[in-house]
Amino acid sequence: MWTPKDSCVYKLSTSLPRPFLGFDFDDTLVHLRTSKLRPNVKETLTTLNKDFNLVIFSNQMGIQKNKTSHEKVRDTFDTFLETIDLPISVFYSTTADKYRKPNIGMYSLFQQLFHEDMQWYCGDACGRRRDFSNSDLYFANNCGVQCRTPENVFLSLE
Repeated sequence: MWTPKDSCVYKLSTSLPRPFLGFDFDDTLVHLRTSKLRPNVKETLTTLNKDFNLVIFSNQMGIQKNKTSHEKVRDTFDTFLETIDLPISVFYSTTADKYRKPNIGMYSLFQQLFHEDMQWYCGDACGRRRDFSNSDLYFANNCGVQCRTPENVFLSLE
């Protein structure tokens, strides 16, 4: 069930008493604006899920800009969750406020709900030359955790 909290919306999955790993969504787990998995995502998340709980933190400001809707964003996440078939909690922000990465509002809400921290965070916006932003790197830093790139986590290229 999707639950709104201010400008953040979340869907919780069951979790076990083990650490969490965090992930960006677009261009990290799936191709931008789709639920089509990127290479090795399902296999890697299935392996990681044996020892960790998984959580997604995603900026979805296209909703506020009327480029998409809550329904379309939720459908994309729900299709992804159905395809991946793993218990993954999802948090997404819709406006430029405390919930939008690199701010830690989504992470603080996650901590309130789960009483846990995450071990590391994986995202594609790390401030590299080809990246569109550094928001994932700064989000991880602001949360006090290591940032990993999708290439490192899913392709073992770094």
